[in-house]
Amino acid sequence: MHETESGDSYGKSEESVHSEYSASTQILVKDLVFTYETKIRRFVLCKIV
Repeated sequence: MHETESGDSYGKSEESVHSEYSASTQILVKDLVFTYETKIRRFVLCKIV
């Protein structure tokens, strides 16, 4: 019984780490996309003008 308890706690900790990792990855991706979009908009504006 004790083994299954430790196994459950390990699984939970792994899950929380994974969710934190995915959240930070999403923030990174959003930041990259935002920077990329800003550069593209400036480039397009320069071409139009």
